[in-house]
Amino acid sequence: MKILTYPSPILTQIAKSVKLPLSSSDLDLVKNMWQTVQGIGVGLAAPQVGASLQLFIVRLSQDKDLAKKLKESDFIVINPKITFYSQNKVSMIEGCLSFPSEYWDIVRSEIIQLEYDTIKNLKEVITKDAKPVYQKSKKLLAKGWLSRVIQHEYDHLSGKVFIKAGGKKLSKKDLANLEDAIID
Repeated sequence: MKILTYPSPILTQIAKSVKLPLSSSDLDLVKNMWQTVQGIGVGLAAPQVGASLQLFIVRLSQDKDLAKKLKESDFIVINPKITFYSQNKVSMIEGCLSFPSEYWDIVRSEIIQLEYDTIKNLKEVITKDAKPVYQKSKKLLAKGWLSRVIQHEYDHLSGKVFIKAGGKKLSKKDLANLEDAIID
């Protein structure tokens, strides 16, 4: 799947809500998104691949402890709503697959609460063509790295691009000392 880069117009448009159960074409999109993001990022939103849909994938494979705690290494977020943003803000380096080779120091809420629909058996759906089992109105209290990833992907669904969130663009010199802090 091709990942769209800025200034593609779809990246600045509000994505449309998704009807459940997913259509076969939407399920194919999810499978292709999951395959696309493997090895290149921690999240991928539908608008980044040209689909104006309220869904994104989060990969937790970089954080085995968190994946174990949540009992899933990858998950899909459908029709999300962030219902709580903590007042405590933290700064972290962010990158984006739609902005190749750009990294910014962005300030975001440290903790959020997310309400969303999901596919409980995502891995089986993707790898074994299992029938999806949906869970509606799931709630997740996320902090730290996971909160950051979710807010970044959520912004994609809201037509917001991370370079417009404020913050400071980092130079190659800045990045040389921060290699471990970067997320995509």
